[in-house]
Amino acid sequence: MQNSTPPNATKKAHEMTIHGDTRVDDYYWMRLTDEQKSAKEKDSHTQEVVDYIDAENDYTESRLKHTKKFQDKLFDEIVDRIKKDDESVPYLDNGYFYYTRYEKGKEYAIHCRKKESLDGEEEILLDENVLAKGHDYFAVGVWM
Repeated sequence: MQNSTPPNATKKAHEMTIHGDTRVDDYYWMRLTDEQKSAKEKDSHTQEVVDYIDAENDYTESRLKHTKKFQDKLFDEIVDRIKKDDESVPYLDNGYFYYTRYEKGKEYAIHCRKKESLDGEEEILLDENVLAKGHDYFAVGVWM
């Protein structure tokens, strides 16, 4: 059965005054600290936020269920258009050419450099694929 009623987020007024300007954010309660996000056990506040997000996700999934085949086809088409063994344009800095490359069958970037010439020996500075092992999601340099 399709869930036709979206979840209703509870409004909890939170007043903030910044630079002499006061505003009310009814959904401030949904904010979680980094500690709450990464905690092994959820406190009651975190559980309330997670429960609401799960309800939103369930609603969205139920409402879009009829488009699932199209979503899968579209995703596959987008992935098929991505070059699997791509490489960035190298740039010279302090005697080294720096570039990023991808390898077929690997999901993440490999950051490399070559000294003085593009014909030089490649030095791998960071292989994101190695760091990503064992994780469902991985990102370098992204703050959330």
